[in-house]
Amino acid sequence: MRGINLSEKPFACSYCDKKFTSGYILNSHLKTHTGDRPWQCNYCSKSFTQSSHLTVHVKKHTGEKFTCKLCSQEFTHSSQLTVHMREHTGKQPYKCSICNKVCNYASELQTHMIKHTGEKFQCLTCDKKFTTAAYLTEHTRTHTGENLFSCTVCDRTFTRSTYLEKHMRTHTG
Repeated sequence: MRGINLSEKPFACSYCDKKFTSGYILNSHLKTHTGDRPWQCNYCSKSFTQSSHLTVHVKKHTGEKFTCKLCSQEFTHSSQLTVHMREHTGKQPYKCSICNKVCNYASELQTHMIKHTGEKFQCLTCDKKFTTAAYLTEHTRTHTGENLFSCTVCDRTFTRSTYLEKHMRTHTG
């Protein structure tokens, strides 16, 4: 059986020619072009590109916690549970290959790597690059649907409230 070579990216986007290691990642990326968000929240009508993003979002409305199946500790965010699980497994998935610093999140490792490489922040979903971690975080919301500002007239969404305010002027003239 042959392992996956992450440098091989045989799946190409027909819109922008970006390439990906799997068809699943390509399909997720394609939704950034098509605007397809088939998973809608019954509480606030926000829509998402993936059902897993909707599941996490709905817990914000219901107050449901993310519970560790090994020790029953509860968390308000799925990312907190993910980090906690590493205490049980001993996994260190975000480890700097240069200085061995261990990070809790991929974004934290990306920020750290700038110290060594001087490279820009790159989106793991679509490979766009940004000058700061904050811009990357803002951009990532376009993939997850989280913390977007929605137009009440036409349901377009924006990553910043100022973008929504400017857009609202198109409805009022």
